[in-house]
Amino acid sequence: MAVKFEANSSHEIIEQMQKIGYDFNWQQTYHIHAAPENHSLWHRIHFRNYLIKHPEIVQRYEELIKQKVLDINTEDFSCA
Repeated sequence: MAVKFEANSSHEIIEQMQKIGYDFNWQQTYHIHAAPENHSLWHRIHFRNYLIKHPEIVQRYEELIKQKVLDINTEDFSCA
């Protein structure tokens, strides 16, 4: 859910969040992502959400990452 705010103050952010239904209780912990609309943070969040919706892709992605790590480790040791 997007919330637009201009100021950098947490007070204005809290006011905007309350307008859409958030109730702030400083005894609890919230994890809220706040970044400009075109920030790279959103690419990572969209990618995470895609993986959550497509568990079949997660295994392929895991295998790809493991292979890349093995490739990098092999390259590092082959130069010695």
